[in-house]
This record gives sequence, C-alpha cells and structure tokens, in this order.
Amino acid sequence: MSVGQRRRHPTMSILVLASACGWAAPAFGHSTGITTNFFANPGAGCNTCHFGGQTPTVTLTGPTSVVPGTTNIYTLTINNPASQQNGGLNVSAPSGTFSTGGADSANTKTLLNPSTGRLELTHSGPKAAVSGVTTFSLQWTAPSSFTSVTLTGWGNAVDGSGTSLGDAAAMSALAISAASPPHDAVVLLVKPVKIVVPVGKPVTRKLHVKVRNADPAGVPPTSIQAVVSSDCPAGVSIGQPDFVASTVAVDDTVTLAAGHTASAVVPVTIHPLDFSNQNHKAPSRCTLTFSAAAQVPGNTDPTPPNNTETVELSVVDKNAPEQATNDESLVDSLGPLTVRMNKNVASVLKKVRPKLTNADIIPAPEAVADAIQVSVDLSDCAGISLTALDVDPFTSGAQNTVMLKGGKSAVGMAQLSFDAGSITTRSNLSPTRCTAVISTAIAGNSEPDGSNNTTRLMIDVIDANDF
Repeated sequence: MSVGQRRRHPTMSILVLASACGWAAPAFGHSTGITTNFFANPGAGCNTCHFGGQTPTVTLTGPTSVVPGTTNIYTLTINNPASQQNGGLNVSAPSGTFSTGGADSANTKTLLNPSTGRLELTHSGPKAAVSGVTTFSLQWTAPSSFTSVTLTGWGNAVDGSGTSLGDAAAMSALAISAASPPHDAVVLLVKPVKIVVPVGKPVTRKLHVKVRNADPAGVPPTSIQAVVSSDCPAGVSIGQPDFVASTVAVDDTVTLAAGHTASAVVPVTIHPLDFSNQNHKAPSRCTLTFSAAAQVPGNTDPTPPNNTETVELSVVDKNAPEQATNDESLVDSLGPLTVRMNKNVASVLKKVRPKLTNADIIPAPEAVADAIQVSVDLSDCAGISLTALDVDPFTSGAQNTVMLKGGKSAVGMAQLSFDAGSITTRSNLSPTRCTAVISTAIAGNSEPDGSNNTTRLMIDVIDANDF
C-alpha cells in the first residue's frame, strides 16, 4: 500500500453500489416497484442492484399472436430458489399499454418510466411464493397498428432480508406478432314476401338483400360474398345474389370498406303449380336463407348469427284447384323486429302482433268456430322472455287461444322483454340476432298444410350498454 492510500472497507463498496442503484443500504429501495430507467446495465436488469443469490428460472407466457388494439393477459412466473421465497418483477415493451389484471394481479401496479414516457408493469410490494413459485399476471393492450412487439420481463427472486444481498433475477422475453382482425359480415334484415301467381303465368320478384362490413373503423376493406339457399319446391327458380345488376355476369361478391353496405339483387321466379296451396286464404310457405361471409382465408366471424337472414315466402297459386279443408289454421308472416337498448337501460318491452286465420272456407266458410291455439318459442333468444300473450281480442283477459269461424281472422299480441344484462352486442353495426318461432295449432287435429302454421320472427338487438 503506498503512502497516503487507505484500505476501502467492504461495506463501502456496498454503499457505493447502493447509491448507484437508487437505494440506501440496508433498506430495500425498490420494494414498491421499479422501471427500466434504473437499469444502469440493461443486460443485467434487476441484477444491476440485486446480487448474491441463486438465479431463478423466469418464464413470461401468454398469446403470441394478437389482434391489434386488443387487450390480452400475460403471466410471469418465478421458480424461486429455496432461500429466496419472495418475488418482484418488471415487464416493459417499446409499444402498447400495460395495465393490471388477471387472476394473479395481486401486488402489481403500473409505473411511468420518466426516460421513455411509457408505463411499465411492476410490483407494488414483494410477493410470497406459493409452493416455490411466485406468479404475477398482467394485461397488455396491443397498439392499433403493429407488426411485432417484444415484451421483456424480469423476475427477481429475493430472500426478504430487506437488503439487495442474497437476491438474483432472470429475464424472459416474449415476441408477439400482429394477427389479422376477424372480419364481421352482416346480412341486414329483409321483410317477408307475399306472391300471388296468376293463371297461366309465372311471376318473377327481385328481392334486394343488403350486406354490411361491420368491421371497426381503420380495418382495411374486405370482400364479402353473399349466397342464398332455400327449402322451396324444386320448380322455384332462385338466382344468385348479384351486386352489379348492370352487367350480364352475376357477381355475388363485393368489396366494402368498414361500416359500409351494399345491396344485391336476387331474382325469384315462381311458375304455375310450383305450390299446391289449399285455397286463396291459405298460402303455402317456404323460406329463403341469405348468408354473407368475408372472403379472408381462415377468418372466423365474431358474430355468426347475424351472417344469415331467413325470409319467408308466402305464395297463393291461382292455378291450384281450391280444396275442401278441415282445421286449416295459419299465422301470417311477421316482419323483422329491431330493438335498440340505450345506455343505462336495464330492460325494454316490445309488442308483436301475429295475425291468425281460420282458412276453412271450402266448400263453404266453416260455421262452427275452431279453437286456434298459439305458442311462442324463444329458445334461440338468450335474454328475451315472453311476458304476456293474448290472441283473443274478443274476450277479456290474456288468452293463448282464440275461437274463429271459417274465413275469419284475429290479431293477437305477444309482449317480449329484453334484458340488457343477458344480451351482448359487439357494436352498433353488428346486432345480436335470434329467431322467435310463433306457431298455431288446433288441438287434436292435423293441418292440411303445415307450412303456414309457423312464422319465424327475426329479431335484431343493439345493446348500447356493451360499447
């Protein structure tokens, strides 16, 4: 030792390191969290200040392919050495936003890094290991537009002594790539169709079907294809949807920007004797089902029920000889119902009015009234319930049965209740859709034509409480 030199005491080295790390020995200065601006050596991370312990195994897990703008849960686990049964963490990323959340979010918080101006996820206090493992959960919201982002997670296994001695940390990185957002196609509701086929002539009706790109703003345009299927008799001619009616070729696909709609023309031709309805009071009924799908490989539509719309086609064919009937009852097709639930509204009541008819008119209108019973099936409609049903306007009280003579009709009432807590709507452009089935029957008798005994009430609900 040269003259004038003094031997440095080991404690002095610890104090110097403590000062560099931003804490005063022997206190544990970052027990309530830390950001990466404290890492004098980024490659060392928490080990810039913590040392002397056994290095733990640290793992950061969670979705590695996420849709831009979505929030996902990640988990950082520390496999603690035997003498280091407490843990802390820091998770950072160059973009996106961290927040607390998940099943193991206790002892976590966000902290602003003053150097980067970005929030990082850290501990609010040391967290005890359970069966030798300290587990932290967190949430990360991906940027609205990105290609890939790497989350960097440091897990620190500490001995709980109140100093930085006897601790050690390890790092786990997780690369996350941007996934294509799911594309949401919607077929808008269409009113039911009534057609009368005159003697000796076919009838062609052009139906207009609208499809919508219900993607959120900012998502690139996508191509949507519309198709139609049917349970109508084989003789009925149904063309494919055509978005460009001005050209000869049929084009069943259209490219739409987010939030935009387009209309396709679907020609339907009915020939004499395609249907064999009982008489002019009792149309025969079939359905057309229109569907739309985004033409993106691997796409999974987020709201499949509103991709399809079923339209009832009720036909009276004057070429068909009228027949004597017994117990031919029917319910007219009901137009679609759209319900909007405003914010902070818990429930809404809506009434629909089915029209019921006794079609026993051949050889003469039936003089003795039949008891026509009505039922409402809401099994397809979560959050919607039947609160009142009265189909007999001629007597007091709520009745599910009405007495009608041949050729007579009655308009009933079914009241539906919509519960906001049980209905989830993705957006204002993408309603929740279901089908209610309203049926008629005459007890103990079989209907000559069962096709007109039911009507499918298409219901769209837009619950503004959900967005």
